[in-house]
Amino acid sequence: MFIGLGIILTLAGTVLYALGILPLRSIRRMSGVDTNKLITEGVFSWTRNPQNVGWILFLFGVGLMARSWLALGTAAGFALVFAVYVLMEEKHLAGIYGESYQRYKVQSHRYLGWPGSDRRA
Repeated sequence: MFIGLGIILTLAGTVLYALGILPLRSIRRMSGVDTNKLITEGVFSWTRNPQNVGWILFLFGVGLMARSWLALGTAAGFALVFAVYVLMEEKHLAGIYGESYQRYKVQSHRYLGWPGSDRRA
């Protein structure tokens, strides 16, 4: 059971991470150097943080497959650090994109959800 769930989480995390990277199209976009356009389409309509959510799912999946408390603890630690990082990043992005980012926040989920569903900003 743990291995099956781990495989599902690992694959889902890998796909989510990849879907978050593809629209960025360059290392300049990924690193935040190129900020000329706020990306809100595709997977970014489900989550404002697809790469980080993908990593968390991947890490929890690996921990489950390995049946390792150390790996699961590492995944939980990353999730906590990520939660703090996201709050700081949201302030930064609001400063860069202003009102368009505020609208995007209202229309999307911080972590994960279906487009158009109730979100928890």
